[in-house]
Amino acid sequence: MPRYKYNPTKSNIERASVPGSKASITIEASLVIPIFLFAMLCLIYTLEIQTLRTQILFATENAAKEEAAGTGTIPIVNTARMKQNIIRQIGKEKLNRSIIVNGADGIQCSKSYLSVFNYEIHAKTEYSVQLPFPEFTNIKLPLCEKMIIKAWNGNQKKDKNLQREAIVYITEYGIVYHEDLKCPYLEPKIKYVSYEEVKMLRNLYREKYTRCTKCVYGSPLSGVYVSEHGNKYHNSLNCSSLKRNIFAVKKTEAGIRKGCSKCTH
Repeated sequence: MPRYKYNPTKSNIERASVPGSKASITIEASLVIPIFLFAMLCLIYTLEIQTLRTQILFATENAAKEEAAGTGTIPIVNTARMKQNIIRQIGKEKLNRSIIVNGADGIQCSKSYLSVFNYEIHAKTEYSVQLPFPEFTNIKLPLCEKMIIKAWNGNQKKDKNLQREAIVYITEYGIVYHEDLKCPYLEPKIKYVSYEEVKMLRNLYREKYTRCTKCVYGSPLSGVYVSEHGNKYHNSLNCSSLKRNIFAVKKTEAGIRKGCSKCTH
């Protein structure tokens, strides 16, 4: 019988290899895409957790300050009231829709206390967030925001000369001094609104909100922070134009600062 020689040409080889290459690419894609999507989900969760922690830390600080103001009369920390204060500042519905386990009920302040040795409030807010894993795994991340705030223990009559001299309150970059610690210019009411909503809002003086040059770069991604008396919107709660460090000094140490038009008489 005649023998036939089969010599595969280059084109035949290429045609034979194409299906295998496509199959390998499909397998690689099926492995890489889920990993990529999971990485993106983790990144989104990381940003969400960081935003949530900032809001809870800010609310905890305000709640602890209110407790510190009342320790001169009753030297205790009301942890139930502190928890309700935090929920009120952030919003119960917002907490219930968040990734916090059990929503607003998941906020716990029971470990906050007043130290009788140095008269300091040790504020501690505990909660857990649900991680982006299947629900049956029940993997949660416990978090805690804590700080120490000096409590008020009433007037101390140690130095008669110091007692006669008036005490005023100033901020690091402020140009006026305040006689009332609860002056709204010292502790502005801050709220979180969407970027689209801030375009329509006005402050107490009917002024529009404009971009803060210290913490806003480009267009905000979702929401911003505004205060009733300010005229800027902010990306960060820690912006020096939004959050103020308050110092109690003698009136003679206020320098060239003038009295606040709202609280100084």
